[in-house]
Amino acid sequence: MIVLSGILKIQEGPKANRNGAIIETLMTGVLIFGIAWAFVISPLADQNISLRVIIVLAIYPTLSAVLVSLTVRIELLLQRRLTTTDVLLLLTMCSMFIGDALYLLDEVHRINLSFGLMNLPYSVSLLTFILMTVDPTVHTLTEPSFVSRNPRLIPRLVIIGVSFLAMPILLIAPNETTFNRDILGGLAFVVALLALFRLSSALGKSDDAQRRLHYQSTHDYLTGLGNRKYLDEYISVLVDEASCHHPGIKIAIFFIDLDRFKMLNDTLGHSGGDAVLREVAQRLEASSSPSGAVFRMGGDEFVVIEKDIADAADAMTIAASITEALGRTINVHQSVYRISAAVGIEIATIDSTLDVQTLIENADLAMYEAKASSPSSIAVFTDSIRKSVEAHADLEVDLHNAVRQGELFLVYHPIVEMSSQTIVAVEALVRWRHPKHGVLAPDQFIKLAEQTGAILDIGRWVLFNAVKDLVTIRASRPALAHVRLNVNLSVEQFRRDRIDILLVAALRESCLDGEAVCVEITESSLMSDLTIADGQLQKLRSRGVRVALDDFGTEYSSLAYLRTLPVDLLKIDRSFVEALGGTVSVSDTLVMAIIAIAKGLNMDIIAEGVENIEQARRLAELGCEYMQGYLYSKPVPLEELVRLVDKRSVFNLSGGLSA
Repeated sequence: MIVLSGILKIQEGPKANRNGAIIETLMTGVLIFGIAWAFVISPLADQNISLRVIIVLAIYPTLSAVLVSLTVRIELLLQRRLTTTDVLLLLTMCSMFIGDALYLLDEVHRINLSFGLMNLPYSVSLLTFILMTVDPTVHTLTEPSFVSRNPRLIPRLVIIGVSFLAMPILLIAPNETTFNRDILGGLAFVVALLALFRLSSALGKSDDAQRRLHYQSTHDYLTGLGNRKYLDEYISVLVDEASCHHPGIKIAIFFIDLDRFKMLNDTLGHSGGDAVLREVAQRLEASSSPSGAVFRMGGDEFVVIEKDIADAADAMTIAASITEALGRTINVHQSVYRISAAVGIEIATIDSTLDVQTLIENADLAMYEAKASSPSSIAVFTDSIRKSVEAHADLEVDLHNAVRQGELFLVYHPIVEMSSQTIVAVEALVRWRHPKHGVLAPDQFIKLAEQTGAILDIGRWVLFNAVKDLVTIRASRPALAHVRLNVNLSVEQFRRDRIDILLVAALRESCLDGEAVCVEITESSLMSDLTIADGQLQKLRSRGVRVALDDFGTEYSSLAYLRTLPVDLLKIDRSFVEALGGTVSVSDTLVMAIIAIAKGLNMDIIAEGVENIEQARRLAELGCEYMQGYLYSKPVPLEELVRLVDKRSVFNLSGGLSA
């Protein structure tokens, strides 16, 4: 049973381990045969004892030695701690081997022991076997166990070493005939060959393992591209080569970040996202030059390094080919998608002072500069970008103190209803009165607030103060008694804060119901995390709060999603309104389509950025119900809003306000 278990355990191991086990078993077998020849077969043959008796005398200690060897082999392969049962089993096998060996030596007159001493090892073997059967850990012998891919090295080396040294020791022992010496010499030669072969195999396997470990530590498992560690090694090699053979060579580092990859990954799932990343890696490798190299930094960020760059124009040409290659459609899960990426470029001359970390940071900064402008944009790093980043960092520090130091204030932008020509709502807009830079608009700090988490404090401050101001606005004039409040919310507030709870608390504090407020969220924000729609927005709507989709039409608008989203109102982006005028244009058609979609889904529609009477008239002709823009009023503080209503109470299409 033990022999069978040993064979099965050996077969369960990987191929490399099986080959090693076979070699080690052969070494053990040859050693046992050498011992049997020297101490059993040869002496008994000289005494004219029959072959049958010789075999019987030799087979017991030989089999016992095999059992000991297999037991050791099994316990070396087990990937767990040795139990008491394992130790007792090994003692049992060893005691049996010692007893068989003593009987053999006594028969060939090598030793002369009493009957009691001859049977002592068998008594120990029986005792250890009984102890093993009653030990609490005996169940481990029949339980499934993992087989180690790397059996304990030191015990195995001991086995190899003993096998390697045993035969020379046997050769040194006195041998009466040349034939015996030849046999033992041949066996020693075989053991030596096996030991040398096993040693070279182990060393080769170690080298292979080292190469695999180095590859795994320097390459991305998903795409097979080099990782950040390999990038460092690669640039170090470039520096050494340049210093010896190509001094003054220029390289360009292209830092690439995919646009809206998170939304794509959420839509396709992780398997689909992985397929996109593998395709991106293949396209980058295909678009790079033979001397170029591609690396994956992690996530959806990649780096391409090109050598022998002439100037910035040369680098821009390469970057354009990269964006073109990535911009082609991709098929994932039997659907077609289009991806884009922002590319930041850093150009440097290779010398011994080259700092890899600085190069990557500069290319990364240029990439963010590109991403801030538009999809598939390219930017080359300049000192002005670094200065902008440093100013950005200073602004970040100031931003965290803005709420606590009372530097924020609110202004209100009226929303006019065309049918009644009166203010029906006001949009609360936050401003930052910076001590050094003056008054900053939201587009100058809101994105930074979202990135740093400061948006949570700012959002809470805006929400509670705007609701309080709404009470003041409604109480100030009869014409404003039913005005609603529109508040802009960031997707980060939904992800990291409980907006539904906060807004309900703000309304309860000011004794207002949910119908008094409309929350605005941009289309891109909502599409980036559709779980918002199923969670907090639904809860807000259940309390009467209206939901407006801001900047509609500027992103990947999906009518299928729009039909199911908890949205009450669409806001036409100012980019569509700007082109409206005297002649019918593409913008007229788009605005008409948006208005038709909104009405078909029972949604209200607001046009943003109305700045002249031609735009207002055209929107009215197309059926737009509500308008907002500088034609009627710029965003104003609370006091000016009240004075505005006192001065002019009616808005008309002849331009601005009328008494």
